[in-house]
Amino acid sequence: MAALVLVGCKTVKPAAEATDHSGTYILSNADKDIITLDLTTDSSFTGMPKGQEDDRAIGSWKVEGELLICKGTTEKSSKIIVFKFNKTTKKLISLSADGKEMPLENEIPEGEDGLYLKELSKAESQLTENEDSEFEKNFQRVTSQLTEIDSEFEKNFQRVTAEMEKRDESLSEASRGLLDAVDKGNIEEVKRQLASGADVNAHGAVGFPINQATQFGHKAIIELLISKGADVNVKDIQGFTPLHRVAFDGHVKMAELLIEKGAELNVKNGWHSTPLVEAALGNQLELVKLLISKGADVNLVDNRNQTALDRVSGPVGTGNKEIADLLRKHGGKTGEELKAEGK
Repeated sequence: MAALVLVGCKTVKPAAEATDHSGTYILSNADKDIITLDLTTDSSFTGMPKGQEDDRAIGSWKVEGELLICKGTTEKSSKIIVFKFNKTTKKLISLSADGKEMPLENEIPEGEDGLYLKELSKAESQLTENEDSEFEKNFQRVTSQLTEIDSEFEKNFQRVTAEMEKRDESLSEASRGLLDAVDKGNIEEVKRQLASGADVNAHGAVGFPINQATQFGHKAIIELLISKGADVNVKDIQGFTPLHRVAFDGHVKMAELLIEKGAELNVKNGWHSTPLVEAALGNQLELVKLLISKGADVNLVDNRNQTALDRVSGPVGTGNKEIADLLRKHGGKTGEELKAEGK
């Protein structure tokens, strides 16, 4: 309900004091954040911030002296919100959440002397209701789609869980011990389990020993596993290779070791993301430099048609200008740019 703090509106001063304050009003600040306030004839009050319709405030309104007071509790966050307006001018005098007064000075639109309610005409009110109705229809449609997705996810989750359990059951005791020791970062126990016959490439429930070692940044264990024949290109349950993991986390030395031992530069994970994309997403400039210097393709796209450049620029990017400039310097383009070129 934080949006309730960011409100204000153009001054609308009635010629004479009104006795019935019921109606539909809006408040909007200099940033055009809008909240709709509905005051009914039975003294009920509803405040609905645009974009946060699931956290509307519901309560009542009353006139107390010169004040028009709207008080309600938000449905989602359970905050007690209190608006106090001048009943004649509809100027917002104060706004509080759970008893704490909110500063209003910075929300006053330029050129205005305060924050005021603006009453909507019947036509405008009907338009608002129509928009709310359309939102509800879309909300129900999206909810239905999400329910279907959740159902499919649950089916896949159960299938994968069964496969994981079956996979674990097929491992030798030494191999299970190896995976457990890698998880804990216990290199002495890793050595002991390997000496006991553990498979260095044992396929555990969520991946291989080297996957787990890279995920947790155990460099010494990675070196040991590689020296014992670990495959540097194996994928974990999410399709990540060891290079994907160290690229995102920025472990340059481990990345250099993996590449030296044959790690594939342009391999894709379950989201079709390459190690370079992961490095960009993790804001790892030195890793991006390393991967480019080793020949990584800067324009491979993931399953959302996004390249490494998309990950650091544009509306969904991290905003890392250094990495964006570096990618551009080496021919990097966005997914939309590549699409426009027919690539």
